[in-house]
Amino acid sequence: MVFRASSAFVYVSILVLLACAAAKGSEYQVTNLGNFEPVALNDYGQVAGNILIDSSGTTHACLWSNGVVTDLGTLGTDSFAQDINNSGEVVGDSGLPGDGTITHAFIYAGGKMSDLDTWGSISSSASGINNLGQIVGFSSLLPGAPNRPILFENGTMTVISGLDGISRVIAKINDQGQIVGNYASPSGNSHAFIYGNGTLTDLGTLGGSFSLAEAVNNRGQAVGYSLDQNGNTHAFIYSGGTMTDINGQNNGTSNAYGINDAGQVVGNNDTVGPFLYANGTLSSLNSLLDNPPGFVQLNSAIDINSSGQILAGGTLNGLGQSFLLTPVPEPSSLVLLGIGACGVSWLLRRRRIA
Repeated sequence: MVFRASSAFVYVSILVLLACAAAKGSEYQVTNLGNFEPVALNDYGQVAGNILIDSSGTTHACLWSNGVVTDLGTLGTDSFAQDINNSGEVVGDSGLPGDGTITHAFIYAGGKMSDLDTWGSISSSASGINNLGQIVGFSSLLPGAPNRPILFENGTMTVISGLDGISRVIAKINDQGQIVGNYASPSGNSHAFIYGNGTLTDLGTLGGSFSLAEAVNNRGQAVGYSLDQNGNTHAFIYSGGTMTDINGQNNGTSNAYGINDAGQVVGNNDTVGPFLYANGTLSSLNSLLDNPPGFVQLNSAIDINSSGQILAGGTLNGLGQSFLLTPVPEPSSLVLLGIGACGVSWLLRRRRIA
């Protein structure tokens, strides 16, 4: 009987341990993308970035896909990627031939970089593209003239009238056509906004005078950063009409740069480093890596896609690299509990036989 009691204890203990293992958060497998600046990630794990071409500092937009980095070329001089959609289309800006002082928005699609600027602007840029191919950015027609918010669509440039004259930063656009950035609020301070269907929503601040929305998901949740009442910069998520501080219990500076449709947020915190914020909990990404300690050290978290993959920057053995973090699937809690239940059932059967 002593043996049977000990066996029962062992099996119940295993059941508890399996349940705990099932509840553990996912860790991440690390893919080294190479030595370039990562800027955006799509749902298929493709990455847009910028890569040094030569020792003089010439930079070109690039695309990482399935282990291959492709130079996207240029309209004349340097080019810089800013966003990518699920079709693998990349947008950004590039200097025109000459001294590079005139820059135009571009799109890279079908293996070719094309100039989006049909106005002959002195300066234009594309900062965001959604999965419908709608592109947002800005244009300035004359030196020193203010930047005007632009929607690039179907080969045309249209001023976004509801943001004209007040927008300061145009960041991203979601599949519902909602645009985020920051604007000159009626108080004169720069506030984060969401703009859609002709309506501008001021997201407010965390108590300070400044906020900026960096990204928006297809549920209309926005993330970015804001000054608090003490002048500290804290990451925020805006959801359901409320801006929430996601700096955690840390007193330092933090910024949020990416959010997926599940509401998972990535960014940087000067106390915990690159972070994942999910279900109300802020976690250090470096503590979740499925790698030997010290193998990879992350220093930035840039974007997150619908699969939970995270685009990050950091070092590999001290050398700067870009990384793609892929969640390592955890065994289903039902499967684990089933294994434990089978063990208990077997034990009880033995006891009956005995």
